Amino acid sequence: MSADITPAGEATTAVQGYVAKALDALNDYRISEHDVFVNPTERRTSLLAAQDAISAALMVMDRTTWPNRTDDS
Repeated sequence: MSADITPAGEATTAVQGYVAKALDALNDYRISEHDVFVNPTERRTSLLAAQDAISAALMVMDRTTWPNRTDDS
């Protein structure tokens, strides 16, 4: 990887880390036999955690100078 796209590679790694955190949070819930959240408060907390992770990922995306497709060849 050339030096000019190294920051984009680092940003990609960071974004993927935030995406993994968001997915973990989104998958952290249980539903009862009555098709109701077992703990709605925990579900809300996990949704907020996912939202925070997505916001962080978007911030990295927005602050990164991404190379053109011709830059990575």
